Amino acid sequence: MKFIEAPDDRRNLLFHRMVSEHGLVEVGIHPVLFGYRVKAGFVGSGWSEIEWCAGGNAAVVSGLRQACLHILSTRSEHRECFAVIPRMTEVKPFFRDMEFMQWLVIVSEGMTPGRPLDLTAARSAIESMML
Repeated sequence: MKFIEAPDDRRNLLFHRMVSEHGLVEVGIHPVLFGYRVKAGFVGSGWSEIEWCAGGNAAVVSGLRQACLHILSTRSEHRECFAVIPRMTEVKPFFRDMEFMQWLVIVSEGMTPGRPLDLTAARSAIESMML
């Protein structure tokens, strides 16, 4: 699936929005009380298939959005494209959820060579919490 930049959806508070080539899927950043969520779903559905709590650090939020786009870009654009992707993290923000982080690292390592995925900010956040 390929993504193109799209206008922000101010009504639904979805910013830095990307929409799939055929207009089926959207990914963006949604502000919440204590930070941001990376959300993805079907355009116009009013429902998120993915709603990952990203915290408040801009680099981490951007990295998680990039990861979401990268994962979805390996899939075909159809109604089952969100299959086996965790809808939410059990622990918030996502970098405190070790199971989710393990899943994210495993999935990112299986991605297309030549398209690096920058999880440096997320890994740094995890390491600083463990000190």
